[in-house]
Amino acid sequence: MVETICKRTIESFHDILKDRLNSSDFMYVTRQIEFHTAYNRHKPLTNPVKLKYEVLNSPIIQELIQNMSVEQNISKKKATYIVKSCLEEIGYLKKLPVVRWIALALIKIIKKSLSGLYVNENKLIQIRNKMGNNPVIFVPSHRSYADFILMALVMFNVDITIPCVAAGMDFHSMWMMGHLLRDCGAFFMRRSFSDDTVYRTIFSEYVKKLVTEGDSPIEFFIEGTRSRSSKTLPPKFGLLSMALDAFYSGEVPDITLVPVNISYERTLEESLFAYEMLGIAKPKESTSGLIKGLKMMDEKYGKIYFDFGDPISIKSFGSQLIGSPVDFTVRNSSREQEEIVHLGYNIIDRQQKLSVLTCFNVLALVLGNHINVSTSPLTLTQAIKDVAWLSTVLDVLGAFVDIKKDTLASLLDAIRVHRSLVKLTSQDEIQLVSVHSPLSKIDPARLKGHPLKAETMNLAIPLLMLQQYINHTLHFLVNPAIITVTMQHLGDTGQITTEELFTKYQFMRTLLSNEFAFFKEWDFKDFEVTLQNLESLNIIEYTGKNILTLGNHKKLQILLCNMLYPFISTYLCFGKLLLESDLGEFNERVVLKLAQAKVEEELTKGNLLNYTSLSLDIISAALFSLVSMQGVTRIRTLDPFFGRFLHQREYQRDKQTRQTAQY
Repeated sequence: MVETICKRTIESFHDILKDRLNSSDFMYVTRQIEFHTAYNRHKPLTNPVKLKYEVLNSPIIQELIQNMSVEQNISKKKATYIVKSCLEEIGYLKKLPVVRWIALALIKIIKKSLSGLYVNENKLIQIRNKMGNNPVIFVPSHRSYADFILMALVMFNVDITIPCVAAGMDFHSMWMMGHLLRDCGAFFMRRSFSDDTVYRTIFSEYVKKLVTEGDSPIEFFIEGTRSRSSKTLPPKFGLLSMALDAFYSGEVPDITLVPVNISYERTLEESLFAYEMLGIAKPKESTSGLIKGLKMMDEKYGKIYFDFGDPISIKSFGSQLIGSPVDFTVRNSSREQEEIVHLGYNIIDRQQKLSVLTCFNVLALVLGNHINVSTSPLTLTQAIKDVAWLSTVLDVLGAFVDIKKDTLASLLDAIRVHRSLVKLTSQDEIQLVSVHSPLSKIDPARLKGHPLKAETMNLAIPLLMLQQYINHTLHFLVNPAIITVTMQHLGDTGQITTEELFTKYQFMRTLLSNEFAFFKEWDFKDFEVTLQNLESLNIIEYTGKNILTLGNHKKLQILLCNMLYPFISTYLCFGKLLLESDLGEFNERVVLKLAQAKVEEELTKGNLLNYTSLSLDIISAALFSLVSMQGVTRIRTLDPFFGRFLHQREYQRDKQTRQTAQY
């Protein structure tokens, strides 16, 4: 069920900004367009206003109104008003004049700030030409606030109806911007509503009607939120389940999902994300903040790449997975759940395989590794050699690296684009730039983490920014790194059986399951593929049947171990904190602060070496990994934002009296 991505080259992509250099942008956005719709249902099209009316009058919502009237002791008129208000909050609009003007403004901005907007246009046109027989859902990766507005421009460029895209309420509350986004097809969803039966029912029915009655494509981010670290997040299944309900109930013949990868040479929010990972809350989204943020667009952000995977037919996917077609006469919830989970991880996997690595991603790996192993600066000469070498390694592992044959030219371009993070000195040495200003105002009331020392901040911010670009490569490196790290500890024999290695590999994948998008059912398949790749790279070699030892490629072994070091060292430090502290029952926010303080202490003492370990994202992942592995017990509370936990040692002692503890 896992898609193999064919060998890609930059020739597969078309720079759509080049088309705008020699023709009028105004004429382009105001051109006559015959939009290609996603689903031609051979009945009158449903406009956004009528769609809300159909949701309101659906049997499910009418039953909800009746129940609200009884349970809340209110009139049906009042209950209907509540539902209507909710639909007004959620519902999208589609105003072509607004779309055209925003497209014009966007083109003017990105022509100044980007060197190219590269789109696999041939693939997208193939997808467009096959649309019409059933609903289509585009599922992009999510790395920036710019994702959905750029996605709309890419669709507009090939005359595909602008997708109806799920957007967070942060945008809804922005003066004017909320209206503009709604006019361009955004429908809004609250961040958390699992305990709000009324809202969940209304929103689910709205999504279902979008699928069954709408003619536009739908778009949502399966990761649920932007990845601040640039690592792919495990899939969220809520919106996917809602969208697919129309197929499982037999209301549409099929649904097509299209995985999309959006790769940035430089992300707009790189420094903001670094501060967030240290616990410094992002500024609240506002229109004034957005206008101020437009000043950032005076800088250069290099290239952005859009690639599209093969469309996934839900009908075919389920039949292949289960071995039989869906029986529409009887709903089978266990089958549906199994298909949805497999589908979610399939989409994530395809997104990652479609990613484009830039020269700076490779340089970030080289520079990060050099900082760990050497006290001397990285010279340009050494960087040229190492970037060329590592690019070939990544190619073996299935990555596509967009790098010129002239490695020096690519490196100099990358350093120019990322001059806010790295610099080339007069001695031809590549160094990190000091990013954090000691005078930066940090509101203690909005601080989610431990108040770090100024010296710590100075060291941590540029390293966390660099780590974002390293993380973009980790899909291709994390499995080789797990096996390489495991095989550093083989004992006196220096050998290990594949069976024993697989057991250790599974443990590490489970431990890091909140860090990386691992799917447990693919453990063995991924293990076998990784062994083949490592053997071809001379990281491992067979000394007998199913008996392995380390190979001679020491340079790559060291890089892979250093790549995984920030994660393992943070988990170790967090585990030591729990073992050495008498925390008993603890609050999530409190323990994250304690853990970050512990990491800073260990860094100051020299017991930890990488300031990336200060990331609250990594510390939080360590906590929830211990929960899933039953090293820590989670106690359910009414407030999901103030989760309470109990160290497993304490839980075992108090097991008889703590029946409320949930695994």
